[in-house]
Amino acid sequence: MFKNIANFLIRHILDETNHLRNGFMKTKLLYAAALAVISTISFAQQRALNFDGADDFVSSSYGAITGNGARTIEAHIRTTANCNPNAGGVQKVIIDYGTFTTGQRFTLNLLWSNSIRIEIGGMGVSGTTAVNDGNWHHVAVTYDPSASPNTRLYIDGSLETTGSLTGVNTGTGLGITIGRRIDGVNFFDGDIDEVRVWNTALSANDIQASANDEYCAAPNALKLYYRFNQGTAGGNNAGLTTVIDDGFGNNGTLNNFSLNGSGSNWVNGSTVLNSGGVTSYDTLSGCNSVTLPSSGQLVTMSGAYADTVQASSGCDSIINYQVTITPNDTSVTVTDSVLTAASTADAWQWVDCSNGFTPINGATSSTFTASANGSYAVIVTSGACTDTSACKAVTGIGQTEWEPMEFSLYPNPTTDGTFTIDIPADGAYDLKIFTSTGVLVYGAQVTGTTKIILTQPEGVYYVEITDEKKRGVRKVVLSR
Repeated sequence: MFKNIANFLIRHILDETNHLRNGFMKTKLLYAAALAVISTISFAQQRALNFDGADDFVSSSYGAITGNGARTIEAHIRTTANCNPNAGGVQKVIIDYGTFTTGQRFTLNLLWSNSIRIEIGGMGVSGTTAVNDGNWHHVAVTYDPSASPNTRLYIDGSLETTGSLTGVNTGTGLGITIGRRIDGVNFFDGDIDEVRVWNTALSANDIQASANDEYCAAPNALKLYYRFNQGTAGGNNAGLTTVIDDGFGNNGTLNNFSLNGSGSNWVNGSTVLNSGGVTSYDTLSGCNSVTLPSSGQLVTMSGAYADTVQASSGCDSIINYQVTITPNDTSVTVTDSVLTAASTADAWQWVDCSNGFTPINGATSSTFTASANGSYAVIVTSGACTDTSACKAVTGIGQTEWEPMEFSLYPNPTTDGTFTIDIPADGAYDLKIFTSTGVLVYGAQVTGTTKIILTQPEGVYYVEITDEKKRGVRKVVLSR
């Protein structure tokens, strides 16, 4: 009755890939689909919740199906706990709700023979196949008051046993509680995944068909669905205090979990689940940075990155990127008239910044000796990566000894980048302003008294004024 939504999603993705080949990229989901087809299609990593057996439990206000209504409750569990009282064990409760009165609670648990049991307070139905072997098991109970027998227990999609409960009248005392009984005892010790509550008694075929499937879109009869996929397995999940009810809003509250480390926390989930999500893989490389195409995130360091693309169907597509960044070192040092590029690149091309970044003939090594005063930069190429350095100033060529140039500069420091240069001598002079590392940031020809406006960030700058024979330098501090 309820088909695997995952299969539908993958078929849909394959169909939409044909549209991608024709140039119609409509959504982020389709981009993920294309990558999945181009590279690898696999299933997303499942998560589950580990219960420590001492005080961990999940509470919910959802009252589920009360009275004598038909219902199905399912979960995936993994445990090694001894639950058999005949062997010194204690009952371990998977899911419970209702009122702690005879006939008014509905408790799915592990008890006799370390197998599953459903009890209502006063009576119950028990299986005989042990499920505490440390492996993942799907367990389910169905109750149909109009059927005979009215109760069925399932393990791993197969019918375990049947029986008839009498006097079922589930109360409204407490909502769905996972990991302990509603009176606060018999805590579950192990992992729980994929909790589902239905307002119908699923058939044996339904149970078998969907036991190991994770739904993307919830069928109508499914009224509570905890997939437990939002945490990081074994990570620091202190900020996650709720369990998401996919599609219904009946979120559960985590109680007493440590949410860090290998226990009492999110862990890797059931390995038998078929997820409806799609995981794809792609490799990206770039010079200094790349942009993840699915999210627009700017990445500046090599490494593994994951991007989640949410689908309207309720399942996420995960794109795993392996990013390789090739940084280009564009630093340049200036010693007199010699400029040296620090990069161990494949190729260099020096350019004249003052002449529209015109390439300089023959200047294709890591060092360049300028023959004239000016501002120079280098274009560095490493593999497919090309970048240009900042412009560096070269002064003093052809001038063995400068005569001092007197000028005043005020205010200094300047708080808004505005200051005045006052040159007492007549004539026109070349004005250049450099950063403390020698980068030219301003150039002009000035006479007499000139107002300067710097838009650079705060810092120390050097103002140089020259003509054919004279040179003067003043430090100015820009403090915004």
